[in-house]
Amino acid sequence: MPAMTFRRPVALARIKRIEQTLREGPKNVDDIATATFSSIAVAQRYMTHLRQQRRVHIAGWDLRMSLDRPFGYVFPLYAAGDLPDAPLPTLKQ
Repeated sequence: MPAMTFRRPVALARIKRIEQTLREGPKNVDDIATATFSSIAVAQRYMTHLRQQRRVHIAGWDLRMSLDRPFGYVFPLYAAGDLPDAPLPTLKQ
């Protein structure tokens, strides 16, 4: 995939929509992809960019249990603002 500059009008509109979505409360990347009508991979690239710019942070973690993984899956929950990231939860056996 070519490098994204996040400067084109469509990218700026998507960033604005992400910020509006995050004002409603913490969201995972699936929620952000749905809100911006994009794929999860594209949404993740936007979140990486916004974290590098310190416009969003990880507010918490979404823990999902699964039968195929003993400890399930852990997904970040993003929120607007330049705050410290929530620590990754420790998995207890």
